Amino acid sequence: MNIHRLFSRAALLLGVALLGNLPVMADTVVSADLPLAVRFCRSEMLRHPDYKTIDSNTALKWNYTHGLLCQAIFATYDCYQSDTLDCSDLYDYAKGYYEATITAKGVIYKYSKSNYSLDHVNPGKNLFRLYTETGDERYKIAMETLRDQLQDQPRTSEGGFWHKNSYPYQMWLDGIYMGEPYYARYAKEFESDPSESYADVIRQFLLIAKHTKDDHSGLYRHGWDEKCQQVWADPTTGQSSHVWGRALGWYTMALVDVLEILPEETPDRDSLLIVLQGIFDILPQYQDPVTGAWYQVTDYPDSTDNYTEMSCTPMFAYSIVKGIRLGYLDPSLMEVARKAYEGILDNYLTVEADGKITLEKICSVAGLSDDRDGSYDYYVHQTTTVSNDPKGVGPFILLCVELEKVAEATAHVSAPAATKSALRLLPQGNGTLLTYSLQDPSDVQFTCTALSGKTVYQAAWPTESAGEHRHTIDTAGWPAGLYIAQLKSKSETMTVKYIKK
Repeated sequence: MNIHRLFSRAALLLGVALLGNLPVMADTVVSADLPLAVRFCRSEMLRHPDYKTIDSNTALKWNYTHGLLCQAIFATYDCYQSDTLDCSDLYDYAKGYYEATITAKGVIYKYSKSNYSLDHVNPGKNLFRLYTETGDERYKIAMETLRDQLQDQPRTSEGGFWHKNSYPYQMWLDGIYMGEPYYARYAKEFESDPSESYADVIRQFLLIAKHTKDDHSGLYRHGWDEKCQQVWADPTTGQSSHVWGRALGWYTMALVDVLEILPEETPDRDSLLIVLQGIFDILPQYQDPVTGAWYQVTDYPDSTDNYTEMSCTPMFAYSIVKGIRLGYLDPSLMEVARKAYEGILDNYLTVEADGKITLEKICSVAGLSDDRDGSYDYYVHQTTTVSNDPKGVGPFILLCVELEKVAEATAHVSAPAATKSALRLLPQGNGTLLTYSLQDPSDVQFTCTALSGKTVYQAAWPTESAGEHRHTIDTAGWPAGLYIAQLKSKSETMTVKYIKK
């Protein structure tokens, strides 16, 4: 599918065309004229003004759900804040959570290292930006606290992190998302030689892939018990019994997030790409053809009592769109993400009388323990679904932001003019071959820009003759992703997209 035709610009920016089934209220608290991600952030901020009920709990706490929602709110602010749309309330809200949970001395509210819970590392992902933007040492101290936890985290015999101290010798797919993006980012930001940490991050992904691979579906099961002693564990392999949608969704999000952080030259980084691509070679066949959603027990789509679930669905779609944007996944998968996104809008989103957005049918909680045996019956009949749980809302908002990034990039990409002039960038060894043709002699300026707006390459060639020209660009150090290349001559401007893989 041509990425240029992914979505209509108006639909993405206003959330109207694809939300045609949702009413527009005359007197609303959350305006229907806002981008959908902004609308949903403000909906959640109205529901949880004091941060305490983000996960339906009445007490403030340091938890992965809070961190996930704040991450989505920060991402929305970054995407939409401008002179024409003031989103400073989003930034203030998310920052306010961290001001409420981290003291001036950097002590995290009710955090206990001895729990060794990977869940409690996840909220730390937002501390990097807060420390950079404010210089407040409380955030650096809190980051060091979480890094110290990872340093001492109990491990399996092969070096895999236990999910928690209370879950000995167990690795869960969930825990990879909770710990590894933070671990990789900390290493990149603060370690003089992060190579050992990078290797450890990759080890976590590969160990759990090795031990949870379901040979029948080719996907990955929820958890693994090294000792093969848990009630939910196969007595021979230690695997849990099923592919749970949200667990696999955590894992795919972790893959695309960590791949973005790790430098391209990192040894064994490509092994993560292989795992990611392998998942999405398989996963589309399990997508519900009617709603575009995925199921609670992902590899049982034909079971009549199984249900489509609204945390794994936006997680998978987010992973696809980001993976395509950064050059990790084949652009043809965008059709799969589009079907999921439109299916969410058509079947699982509603608008309340005051304009707040509601996302329905999110699995409230599922896990593995003595009373949670990981059976099909457990996942399908012993779980409940709720609306607006951050484990679904956060990924959906992040999906909206990723779609906007793709739309923003492609909106400024024009096809070559209907003349003899052409601009192309072609991979060549460790570099890229730039070719173009000029109808008339001209000075030429060339720039290549990342989606963040940062110029990664710039060159000028004076008084070039009419005809074809070739230049080799050193792109070996560029991160994988989508770039906008532009060449200007005296008579025209040529712009194309370039995906660095």
